[in-house]
Amino acid sequence: MLQSLKGNGFKLGIVTAKLKQNAEKELQNTGLMSFFEVILAKEDCLDFKPSPIPLLQLAEKLNLKPSDCFYVGDQPTDIQATHAANMTSIAALWGEGKKERLFPLNPTYLFDSPSQIVTLLLN
Repeated sequence: MLQSLKGNGFKLGIVTAKLKQNAEKELQNTGLMSFFEVILAKEDCLDFKPSPIPLLQLAEKLNLKPSDCFYVGDQPTDIQATHAANMTSIAALWGEGKKERLFPLNPTYLFDSPSQIVTLLLN
């Protein structure tokens, strides 16, 4: 998914509550670091999800309008923050994402696999 999106010109970023050194180490260890243009970690954010502020910070750093952004998350706070930031929300039902926790928040999309994101954005 990341390779397809990056290869097709999408700007990718991360907002995480992890410390930057931990987030970057995890991304380096998994070989995913090169896909992301911006990583906003705990110490970079002016507020935390469900506040929209970190997502708005990310959009600004990527030089994108919030309304042009899709935000993928597997936690209720991700979906809440996305709606508050006027972004399109994608509830991820892989990893820790659970339908019973995310569906009631009315995400724009509720996807079972990353391949559905590729289909949505590249078709």
